[in-house]
Amino acid sequence: MVLLINENATRDAILQSLDWLKENVKPDDIVLFSYQGHGYELNGQVDIVPWEGLEGFISVNELDEKFDQINAKGMCLIFDCCLSGNFVGKRSPKKLGKVSLMEFSKKAMNGVEGEGRVVLMSTMRGGLDIALEITSNDKVIFSAFPFTWFLSKALEKGYDINKDEIVSAEEAFLFAKIRMLPLGIFMLNPIWQLKAIFITGHPILPFPQIYDGYKGWLPIVLK
Repeated sequence: MVLLINENATRDAILQSLDWLKENVKPDDIVLFSYQGHGYELNGQVDIVPWEGLEGFISVNELDEKFDQINAKGMCLIFDCCLSGNFVGKRSPKKLGKVSLMEFSKKAMNGVEGEGRVVLMSTMRGGLDIALEITSNDKVIFSAFPFTWFLSKALEKGYDINKDEIVSAEEAFLFAKIRMLPLGIFMLNPIWQLKAIFITGHPILPFPQIYDGYKGWLPIVLK
């Protein structure tokens, strides 16, 4: 496992961690990649923003190239950041359900989607995310990303809808999506929305989305 937090989560470190996965993952393994941070749009391309800021941004296309090099049975990709709903192509299937990717040409996919992958995104397409932060004397003493927190609770509590003794990415997503709904509705306050659109050009839309390209349920935790 590779854990990168704050100043350790540089562009090079993130890309090197994906290279590490490429070298260490076996064909029967399940990969879990989780990113919590800033999402940004530049010249129509969505990116994640490492510790060093915009000068080190990593585009979704770069991430997809790295993921393509990882030979795993399945991959769960979690993006808890602004504009995460844009991390899969517009015409790609994003509903919870089993789909045949043969029905979609590669040209229709311009994100991190792909066969064998489940992508969990914290926002609707074009929407901003929310994070909780507590400060004291201008110093952050606590911060959390609600979507990721609910996903972790689903895994911790053993949220097992189909009673197969396994918590899947899809089941964890349902748990988190339901619990994010009140927060999302709360953030629809017109004043906050207008302020967000004025400052960033995007509304606040913390309503999680899923892309499911894995055949069956993608296992994450054994109960």
